[in-house]
Amino acid sequence: MLNNILTTFMLFSCMVLSAQDSIVLTKGNVTSHVKINGNDSLTYSIYLPPDYNPKKEYPVLFALDPEGMGTRTARLFISATENLDFVIVANEFSINDSIDVAIARSIDMMNNVIRSIQTDSDQNYLSGLDEGAQVASGISYIIAGLAGVLPINDIFFKYDYLTLTNRGFVTGLVAEESSHYYNMANSFYHLATAKSENKLFEYPGEGGWPPSNILSSAISHMYFLRKNELKQDLTPQEINASFNSDYIAVRNLVTSKKYLMADDYLKELKSKYRGLHDLDSLRQEHRDLRKLDGYRDVKRGLEQAQIDEQYLLEDLEYYLTEDLSLANFENLGYWDEKLSELEQAAKNTTKPRESIVAKRMLGHLETLTDDMLLGFENNPKATMNHKIIANILLTFIDPKNSKPYLDLITLAAEDNDDNTAYFYLEELLKTGYTDYEAIYNIPETEVIKISPVYNQIVEKYLGKSKYQ
Repeated sequence: MLNNILTTFMLFSCMVLSAQDSIVLTKGNVTSHVKINGNDSLTYSIYLPPDYNPKKEYPVLFALDPEGMGTRTARLFISATENLDFVIVANEFSINDSIDVAIARSIDMMNNVIRSIQTDSDQNYLSGLDEGAQVASGISYIIAGLAGVLPINDIFFKYDYLTLTNRGFVTGLVAEESSHYYNMANSFYHLATAKSENKLFEYPGEGGWPPSNILSSAISHMYFLRKNELKQDLTPQEINASFNSDYIAVRNLVTSKKYLMADDYLKELKSKYRGLHDLDSLRQEHRDLRKLDGYRDVKRGLEQAQIDEQYLLEDLEYYLTEDLSLANFENLGYWDEKLSELEQAAKNTTKPRESIVAKRMLGHLETLTDDMLLGFENNPKATMNHKIIANILLTFIDPKNSKPYLDLITLAAEDNDDNTAYFYLEELLKTGYTDYEAIYNIPETEVIKISPVYNQIVEKYLGKSKYQ
């Protein structure tokens, strides 16, 4: 039903005019605030290549930004697709609603673009960051014929994707410290069984859009695969521009001492450019990398470290899920100790790999706990104890996050457990929380917020109180 959006086109003159919005799309620039079906609140940014010709077909990349920062996102992708002549489209509407709503709006945006300008129906790509990545990958279940999907730092994955036909390539990027690292690694393990070319690459940091050169490398990876699949030749300009961008990306990784990441990229690049470009510079770069003391240090014992990481992850996932499901409070001491160990490891800059693993593990456990808490809140059979233990664990994982403390105060007040409510009020204020009005508007606290104890605690940390 939705496949029609990939085959319906309208031709316009060299300067493209959107009849709905009376906005002129200029070549070589980002045009902002283009309306979707005349809706003022649903708009997007669009970039046309400098040589845009309405009689020529162009590849188009739809980029989904979770905050709706369309112009900023379009400019990032312009830099990443330099010399590849892409039309770039980025949403200006938020996609933090339900995934169904976000998918429907994004498809409307795609449809709007493809009806308005000339694009190549064989070269439609989707990318997105965080929630945008979930939406982009979700759309790939609905629409066949996409050239490729580039989910960044998150993914929507269901096993039935593996049986769907006429699906494009999936290339993933994940921040090495991301809370979604393990989820994406697991998803791509299965995606590679459908197509061996479906691969996941890392980039430095905790998240956010990757550096432009890494983004460029991932896009050209999909573009090369698609051109080969279509039996279309790449131009020397496309090959050279992509090679230079990839080489810079690798050099930047080496300079920033991301040796293992650089090693993985170099292996992939030698495969990518075999038969297309002279590989001497890549081979020399790889030889030089392997001679570095830092490379040898991190490579030594890596295999055992990865095995240990996997065993620890499996244990923590199993016991966390079990304790939450059983509302088992007896192991809270264990979790306090274990999560404190991970937090200390995350802060230890003298052991960079252990720090990275600890950060992504803490993020993963927080996501797992959040998901189970959401399940409890939507399950009428779940008890108050299920919600309490989940929130307690969240205070262990991220002590600076005020929400679980506030929820614990609500749950305790609802259960007429005043002492527990006072305890978590003080624990919250110890974190540096200063929202005075919010303290007196916590649900279910109508009685205890006027008590002397409650107000003494508030005054102790905030210097004032309402009811004493």
